[in-house]
This record gives sequence, structure tokens and C-alpha cells, in this order.
Amino acid sequence: MKAPRYALLLLTSLSAMAAATARAETDPATGLEKAPGWEAVRAQCGACHSHRLVTAQRGDAAFWTGLIRWMQATQNLWALPEPLETVIVTY
Repeated sequence: MKAPRYALLLLTSLSAMAAATARAETDPATGLEKAPGWEAVRAQCGACHSHRLVTAQRGDAAFWTGLIRWMQATQNLWALPEPLETVIVTY
């Protein structure tokens, strides 16, 4: 009886796809996903540029840390306290 096994595989695959496509609520004013740390990103990053610039970027923690360092060195970004920077980079 292979049919039940295939049905289970199909159901598992569909469940995984639904979970992968499920997203947190998005803030309509900024386009930021309302995930942990989004308020910090809204306040800090939106102070200088559009939130669209943030949402258009993709990268890991090293990418975001490097981008913050570049903005600090060339764009007059202020020093971020360590806990705040971690929240932003993690977001």
C-alpha cells in the first residue's frame, strides 16, 4: 500500500510550504515585517533613509554589521550601543 505513504508525503510537503510562506504581519507605514526588533530598525534606520532601502537588502549578520560600519565611517551614522546594534543586526 504505497498510496497512504504518498498522501502523507504530499501532506507533509504542503505543510512545509505553507509554513515557509507564512509571514509575520507587515507594518503598512514602513513595509517592515513585525518581527522581534522591528521597532528598533524603524527608529534607527528610518531616521536617515527610507525603510524601503532596508527591506530591499538581504544579508546575514556579517553583511549588516559591515554595512553599519560603512555607514559609521562614511555616512555619519552615530555609534549604536552594543545591545541595540545586536537587535538591529539580528532583525
